[in-house]
Order: sequence, then C-alpha cells, then structure tokens
Amino acid sequence: LAGALAEALPREWTPSQLEAEARCPYRFFLAEVARVPEPGAAGPDADPRDEGSLLHAALERFVAARRDRGAWPPAGDAADRAEARAAAESVMARFEAEGRVGDPRVWASRREAVLSRMDRFVAAEARLADGLAPRLLEHRFGGASGRPPLVVRDGAEEVRLAGRIDRVDADGERLLVLDYKNGGDERELASRLAPEALGVTSFQAPLYLMAAARDLPGRSRLAAGYALLRQGARTAGLEVAAGDGLLATDEARRAEARAAGERPVADAVLRAVRRMRRGQFPIASRDCAGCGFGAVCRFQALAEAER
Repeated sequence: LAGALAEALPREWTPSQLEAEARCPYRFFLAEVARVPEPGAAGPDADPRDEGSLLHAALERFVAARRDRGAWPPAGDAADRAEARAAAESVMARFEAEGRVGDPRVWASRREAVLSRMDRFVAAEARLADGLAPRLLEHRFGGASGRPPLVVRDGAEEVRLAGRIDRVDADGERLLVLDYKNGGDERELASRLAPEALGVTSFQAPLYLMAAARDLPGRSRLAAGYALLRQGARTAGLEVAAGDGLLATDEARRAEARAAGERPVADAVLRAVRRMRRGQFPIASRDCAGCGFGAVCRFQALAEAER
C-alpha cells in the first residue's frame, strides 16, 4: 500500500493539514487520505464555511478599497460603518443568488449578525490602529497561486507548503500577519500562539510569518495574531525578530538554532510529514470535539480492549 499512500498524501501541505494531524492522526487519515466523508450538522443555518467565506470576501472588499485610496486606518465613524456594510451587502447578494446562505427565513436574522460584525470590525480597526497599513490581502502561496511554495529540506527529503494568508499589515520595519476568525474561544485562540504550542499543535502563525517575510522582505520585526470578528477584538500575538530560529528554514540555520536551544518549526513540519509518509496514523486524539468519526473510534477502541 506504500504507493497508494504516497499518491493519496498532499503534494503541498497546508498549515491546517498539519494541525489536523496534530489533533488526531487517525481522523486526518480518514478525512484527508481515505477521503471518508465526515458527517456534518444539518440545519437551516448557512454552512459555517460559507458564512466564513462571505465575511472574508466582504472584509477583503472593504479593506482593499480603503488601502487603494490611502484611507487606512478607518476613523470608525458612521461613514466608515456604512462603507463596510455596503461591501458586505454586495457580497451577500452574490451568496444569496448562489444559494449559500441556508434557509432564507433564518438568513434574514443571520445577515444582520454579519452586518453587526462588520460594524465591530470597523470600530476595532480604528481603536487598534498602530501605524501599519494593509499590504497583502487573501495572499496565496504555493498551489495555483503563481507564487512558489515554502520549501523545507532535510538532506534529500523535501516538504512543500502552501497556504492563504487573510491579511498582512506592514510599514518599513514591522510586519503583522492577521488571521480572521469568525468563531472560536479567545483564550483557546491565544493559546495557539504560546511558545509551547508552536510546531506541536500550532503551525499556521509561524508558517504564515515565513511566507509573509519572504514576500515582503526587509522587515526586522515580525508578528502574528487573530482578528476576532464576533468580539471586535484581537488576541495577544506572536512577536519575533526576523532572524529568530523559530522561523529558520535553511538546514544550516536550523542546526544553529537547535544548538542554541531553539525549536525551528520547520523541523516539526519535517517530523510530522515523515510520520505520515511512513503511514503512522494512530488513534491518539488531543481533542475529539466536533469529530464525526466517533463511532469508528469507539469500535476500534473496543476491539483493541478485547484482544
């Protein structure tokens, strides 16, 4: 089965895939390798992924328009809120025409919640203005983006990484990667940026920082954080210097970082992909919340117990 496994595994890996494997290798195997459809919650609401896509598209439209005319940051006044709502209304009209908003009777109230989040976003951006301005929006690397993937190597072994960064703000010295979150607990999201989580359960922030620093070179101070759309707030962020060993990709630089007691995330990426290429997908979940494969896990756990 080695050939079939190699064919099924990604050619380019995303941070989300690495984090999914870290949460539960077996769930990753079922969903991403065996392509077993995971049962989802059915109901009248819009699919959470569609609602998230809608908000991302609305925010991109609003932020890009203001960036392009040199009107960043917003002041947070009524005119700014009206502009943000107009951007959202335009995107919502498209999603409604495509049938991506769930039951129309439920959507009538949900759409107002989306508009309220746009209001809170505008207020937060005005309140948190720090001298940085948006430079990259929905920035893709690897895949079909036309930009090269990130590449990490260990001898002849190579791992290629792809992704999409919601937003990168910058000035001449600083760079900030922002990831929009439509849901999630603020403390849990902040914990993903803690040193002990990076390269263990959390890959997105450091890998996005690597890609952003490559595509906007010359900044000496790098940071990443989450923009919380429901709360109109941001989490405490990850901040490192441009040469920090955490972000090292070159083999020689990684060796120096390890010798200095640092933990390059690229090393953790190589270890994770190496495990999967060997076919190691144990049932070893860190978090079963929201998993649709519970029956399979219970069956296998029972079988193991009876041996």
